[in-house]
Amino acid sequence: MSTNDTGNRQLRRVLGEFATGVTVVAADSPRGPVGMTVNSFTSVSLEPPLVLVCLATAASTTRAVTDAGSFAVSILRRDQRGICDTFAARRPDKFSAVGTVEAATGAPVIDDALAYIDCRVHDVLPAGDHVVVIGEVAEAAAACDGEPLTFFRGTLQ
Repeated sequence: MSTNDTGNRQLRRVLGEFATGVTVVAADSPRGPVGMTVNSFTSVSLEPPLVLVCLATAASTTRAVTDAGSFAVSILRRDQRGICDTFAARRPDKFSAVGTVEAATGAPVIDDALAYIDCRVHDVLPAGDHVVVIGEVAEAAAACDGEPLTFFRGTLQ
């Protein structure tokens, strides 16, 4: 596949056929909590318990995750679209309008998320304009009832 604009649009359309869950990946930093909306999240292994997230290399959250050595993944409910939108934006006050609890590693977890996974950074691998962060699970819980927020064909559902 070519890497020109036409090829990129085609690849984006094809990848949009795969429904993904929507999460907020967050870490603590010296400036306070930071986080971003992420749909590139998956389990890797049960023994040892590992998950991975793909984070934009240039994002401040990525630096905070690697500097802190830990992060939490909050799996959003369908009715938390506003939280998704807030954490997808580039703004410094993302946590001002959302409640959080502190996970075992100190990473912030979104209140009333469907579930969360708290991790210690296990490995960081460069991958194009992103990094693949593999986290070893320190704590995980299905925190609340509800339906997951998903991303499919370019729309939140």
